Amino acid sequence: MQRYLLGRLVQSIFTILFVLLVVFVIVRLKGDPAAVMLGENRDPETYAAVRRSLHLDDPIHVQFGAFLGKVFRGDLGYSWYQRRPALEVMLERFPATLQLAGAAFFFSLLLAIPLGVVAAIKRDTIYDRGLKIFALLGQAMPTFWVGLLLIVFVAGYLGLLPAGGRGGPSHLILPAIALGWFPAAAIARLTRSAMLDVLDSDFIKMARVKGVPEQMVIWKHAVKNAAIPVVTLMGLQIAGLLSGAVVTEQVFAWPGVGWITIQSIFGRDFPVVQAAVILLAAIHIAANLVVDIVYVYLDPRVRYLRR
Repeated sequence: MQRYLLGRLVQSIFTILFVLLVVFVIVRLKGDPAAVMLGENRDPETYAAVRRSLHLDDPIHVQFGAFLGKVFRGDLGYSWYQRRPALEVMLERFPATLQLAGAAFFFSLLLAIPLGVVAAIKRDTIYDRGLKIFALLGQAMPTFWVGLLLIVFVAGYLGLLPAGGRGGPSHLILPAIALGWFPAAAIARLTRSAMLDVLDSDFIKMARVKGVPEQMVIWKHAVKNAAIPVVTLMGLQIAGLLSGAVVTEQVFAWPGVGWITIQSIFGRDFPVVQAAVILLAAIHIAANLVVDIVYVYLDPRVRYLRR
């Protein structure tokens, strides 16, 4: 068990290093990073100072080592437009993104798990067919399209909720639905599939033969065992929600990490973009690590196979 956890931790560290290498290379694909940051009308002294600060006159391996050192010290660059550290810009916007992702995750679970369980119990009925249609549409419709539909009909035509911005709780509803629509469809579909597998298993049939009440069979035995793959997907969806918020925040003018990242791309504020990529990648990797650990604790069979 400890060996497996140590192995996953080492894999995560190497993955982070690979992400940092990719970011390091991409920043240099457009040529001289100092020239890209300062633009055409740059002052020679400032240009020389930036090159020295980025170690651009050193060999490439020295540049990468200096880059890693800065990242591990929390120095992800300096925003040229906001005149402050890029990490500070990201952390200032992160609570808004976390609020949106949390609301979207709560919405997806509230909708998906009951739908998946009911569809499995009522197999091949109108409920089951309805879930299949919902899962198909939910996974086929892009997040930005769902967001635009909500803005046009709910906010524009019906006038029930605000169309954008971050204010009271009412401003959170539409972007949370738009962002949580895809994971809700994915979780509902997997919940149904996992429940069907468990309901067809021998121990469920034996419980029914012994006269165990159906509600106990469903909620105590079936749902508990079907939750293992669902928990794995849920953990991955949390990280996906944070990165998927980039599009949703732009559609609803939600002032989070995604919104400032898009603004920085158009404004060529590359240190902020670099900080956003590193931050979101680190969250993805950490979420995958936590999911693997939780999965091992939930399923003893996995724990045995990992020995």
